[in-house]
Amino acid sequence: MNARTVSLIHREPPIRWPDIICALQYDAGLSLRQIGNGIGVSHNTVDAWRSRGSCPNYEDGRALLALLEAMRPHLREPLRIA
Repeated sequence: MNARTVSLIHREPPIRWPDIICALQYDAGLSLRQIGNGIGVSHNTVDAWRSRGSCPNYEDGRALLALLEAMRPHLREPLRIA
């Protein structure tokens, strides 16, 4: 890997999963159980992403971002995901 590749890899900040879950919860009015059911994981898993600092795997992260996009009309203000 050359320096330019490393520069490209580290350019984007990490996604703030707790902010996404809180937006779905408080702005869109979804419970942790509804979020979990919407993406195929348990509400305990969603709670871990929100409050314990763990991160979803690739597929679950994509599903969570798709749910956020579907619920975007219900959000009170625009959400930056990174």
